[in-house]
Amino acid sequence: MQHVSFPVHFLDIETIRTSVPVHRGGRVNGLTLFQFSVHTRQFMRGPLVHHAWLNTETADPNRTFLRALRAVLGDLGTVLIWTEYERQCFHELLNELLTVGPPDADTAWLQALLFGDRMFDQHRLCYDYYQHPLMGGRTSIKAVLPAVWSEDSPVKLMAPYVDFPQDIDPYAALHQAGNVSDGCNAMEAYLALMTADIETRQKVKNGLLKYCHVDTAAMAYVWDYWEWSLLRQRLHDQMAEKTVLLG
Repeated sequence: MQHVSFPVHFLDIETIRTSVPVHRGGRVNGLTLFQFSVHTRQFMRGPLVHHAWLNTETADPNRTFLRALRAVLGDLGTVLIWTEYERQCFHELLNELLTVGPPDADTAWLQALLFGDRMFDQHRLCYDYYQHPLMGGRTSIKAVLPAVWSEDSPVKLMAPYVDFPQDIDPYAALHQAGNVSDGCNAMEAYLALMTADIETRQKVKNGLLKYCHVDTAAMAYVWDYWEWSLLRQRLHDQMAEKTVLLG
């Protein structure tokens, strides 16, 4: 955890793959990257700033997705992902864009992101080094967040976590409110967004934005909880050492 460089970006994307293209210019079984959420921390213990992008246009959004993502992530800092899914999708996106057109500044940026050392799999840390009884041996963010959220900690009082209900985890809160609460829901909602009337579109859009926001807030919360837990353990060990010396 000490090897991340600031600014730190917690990134999550939403995608869909359909046999019949959803958009003009889309491909059969092509991957559509339709949404991302990023929580960025510019310096250690600094505030989290949220950035979101969601496609609402009928044309294929992949190039627009890349342009918007580049504007948010820039050229500096560690990009934290949960599993290698984002990396896999970005490889497919890069191959697609280089197939249909010559390299440009956006594809060059994506290449640098993919083949440099900025992207870091937070899930790998969890898989290798962390366990909690309530995770039940699972390491999905949707298993890890409820487990750590069940613990009382001062992290819950930090922004933006203090805005969530304290007694249930944010994913459970989404589900109870009837909002989008998992990836399959997100894909279904996106298809609905492309065909719904104006009033329904706004409701669906809000649901997708809330869900993706929770995904990256969850990643940030787990990271902050780990930092707090490590600090608590370090202080506990120091106190125990002093007790032994005094004893």
